[in-house]
Amino acid sequence: LYEGDYNKTLSFFEDFAKKVEEMDIPESIKTSTKMNCTFNCATIAIHYDDSELLKKQVERMKPLSAKLVADVDSESIARNQKVN
Repeated sequence: LYEGDYNKTLSFFEDFAKKVEEMDIPESIKTSTKMNCTFNCATIAIHYDDSELLKKQVERMKPLSAKLVADVDSESIARNQKVN
């Protein structure tokens, strides 16, 4: 995204995850968008072998995952989020 500057890429996703809160869209879309941004940051952490960043992103995913499950109220989604 930023030609190898992973800190700029991380900032892009983290900033977008914050900006989505201000958007006039359904809460479930906000949550899934924030989860997607966080997942992308976790993938970058894996790629760059940054275990501390990965831990941080996984901790950010936990409440988002719980919210996704609560918003959708689907047993299959709940199983999917638990596995992830």
